[in-house]
Amino acid sequence: MMLLRSRRPFAVLALALCAPLAASAAGTVGVGTPESCTEAALDAALAGGGVVDFDCGALPVVIEITAAKTIADVETTLDGDGVVTLAAVADVGLFTVASTGTLTLRDLTLQDGRGAQGGAIANAGGLAIFDCVLRDNAAFPAGDGGAIHNTGTLVVSRTVLDDNAATRGGAIANAGVGPLLVEDSHFVGNAASDRGGALFTNANNLATASRSLFEGNSATDGGAIAVGSASLAVTVRNSTFTQNAADDRGAALYAEGPLTVRNATLASNRVGGDGDGGALWRSGGAVRIGNSILAGTTAIFASDPFAECGGSGITSDGHNVVEDASCGFAAAGDLADTDPALLLLADNGGPTRTLLPVVNEVSVSPAVDAGDPALCDALDQRGAPRPRDGDGDGEAICDVGAVEVPEPAAAAGALAAIAALAARARHGCV
Repeated sequence: MMLLRSRRPFAVLALALCAPLAASAAGTVGVGTPESCTEAALDAALAGGGVVDFDCGALPVVIEITAAKTIADVETTLDGDGVVTLAAVADVGLFTVASTGTLTLRDLTLQDGRGAQGGAIANAGGLAIFDCVLRDNAAFPAGDGGAIHNTGTLVVSRTVLDDNAATRGGAIANAGVGPLLVEDSHFVGNAASDRGGALFTNANNLATASRSLFEGNSATDGGAIAVGSASLAVTVRNSTFTQNAADDRGAALYAEGPLTVRNATLASNRVGGDGDGGALWRSGGAVRIGNSILAGTTAIFASDPFAECGGSGITSDGHNVVEDASCGFAAAGDLADTDPALLLLADNGGPTRTLLPVVNEVSVSPAVDAGDPALCDALDQRGAPRPRDGDGDGEAICDVGAVEVPEPAAAAGALAAIAALAARARHGCV
């Protein structure tokens, strides 16, 4: 729950999720064998709420679901211990959380949901998801929120949302009355036929996406995230957007409402032949960006470069590195027509992959030690501390973009350790 303690707007939700559950009929699904883990056993364990676990044996098990499970007037927690998949076998969702219900999911996989609004989960109450996988869900036949449709309060942490689909919000559609927090999560391959391939938010609430990777999502507008005109406040921090695609506008981010971007890396996203604004498009609302990288936008079916920014009225809070001049940024520390010199997407530590700026004997990325300390959080996308002296000049300044380059000595030590392990492996040592 560290992610909740660090953000005051979510304190009320954190207390609610961490508070002791009221006395209820908690249960266990199964008696030690895969065959004992059935939908009927799940229904029995869910009755009355409480903490529900699974005893299905050591191997992964799939429980087929024929009707969505309604959570109302109770607090319920399901813990799948990383081996349980709930899979819809009909055109139904998996969970419906009423306004009077609270549901927490841990270490579960939810797949093949086909709810009308929210393919896997329709939430009107309190929903918290930790260390889960939500994949191959769809809002059927033409609804919003391929995995989750939220009109309540939502926390998604350390979770993978993969190949979900909807009209708006391929993975998540947010119209909640309470806060939305996404953290340390991976959105990959989600699709929306309209807006928000990964996330569409259009709610009078606080919505934050932090320390997450948005990769290969697609939509007509807002390949990764689309912000609707009714939004109160949307913030993106310490997150990477890459290989997302929009047929029209904003392959990474599309805003009709207020959006603030801090220490984001928006690189190698793609727009349609007549589209624009590969990294960021604004058509309304107060849109601000600082300490961020915008680079590498190309056409969907070609390698021709496209403008990083589109629309008008995007405000720079300074210290952005932009590969072209389309954004028109001229605040303190802004660098236009500048290649940020990024490495390929890779596991550089932390829960998600990142695009690390280049630092070697030959060159140093212009993003290194070039950020505004006033805009930087204490942790980067990986959860590594900011700032660090990435260029080795004796002064620690936070980097531009989602990830903080380690000090040269630390980087050299890590490379030496990797080389030593490789040498041991070549000689048959473990």
